[in-house]
Amino acid sequence: MGRTRMIKFSEISEVRDTDSWWKDYDTIYYAHEQENRDEFCIKDPAQILKWVIIMDDTRLHRYGLDSEFSETRCGCI
Repeated sequence: MGRTRMIKFSEISEVRDTDSWWKDYDTIYYAHEQENRDEFCIKDPAQILKWVIIMDDTRLHRYGLDSEFSETRCGCI
């Protein structure tokens, strides 16, 4: 993920809604207080070669997450 900056909750305001971190970093890693909720924010979708979501949830079919797909876009930090 290139040059990565790890942030904690108290630092989110430094990177939210801005691209000012792009000069120094390729990725922001938000180390969430709850271990299973960590997040990554990347500056260029081309950095993602492949990704996997693992969910233990009965709603997978309803959300369309029960099969592989190649085009995704999300709003991060």
